[in-house]
Amino acid sequence: MKKLLFVSFLGIFISSYTFSQKGLSVGVGPSLGFPVSNSNFSYYFKNGVGGSLQANFGVSKLGSITANVLFISIGAKHLPVTKTSLTMIKMGYRTSFLNSNFFVGADAGLARYGSGTSHFVIGGTAGYSFKVSKASYIEVFPSYSQIVGTGNNRMWLTANFLYRVSFKKKNK
Repeated sequence: MKKLLFVSFLGIFISSYTFSQKGLSVGVGPSLGFPVSNSNFSYYFKNGVGGSLQANFGVSKLGSITANVLFISIGAKHLPVTKTSLTMIKMGYRTSFLNSNFFVGADAGLARYGSGTSHFVIGGTAGYSFKVSKASYIEVFPSYSQIVGTGNNRMWLTANFLYRVSFKKKNK
């Protein structure tokens, strides 16, 4: 499953870079996950830690299509297992505010706990990009995700910290 996920994401990354009009940026970094829905849900799951890989495909001066893979290892309590994982694969759109470093976005995709079944997930984010050099940034952003199709509509808040590098296509 992990190899298939990596190969799929790499294929999207390479093919989209070819067609992107405004460039490509790729970010990777740690993430923290917090169960935030009803007390029944947080009764079963603890906070978790993991990582995120995100690609932004520029489609306009301020907007980009995003592809995100998030993996969080979470502790389980009051369940037959003591540890499980949450994997989310989402695509969406993100835009910056008037050439500032503030951004907002929305996304949707699939979420999976451990080796269980996949569920539809929707979410949103808002954050800030700190410029490190001409083509690299550190991004800090919380992300809200609601997993639809489960009994109690599980909701997660993740805190993401990405180091992002931008690649611009050369004009011919």
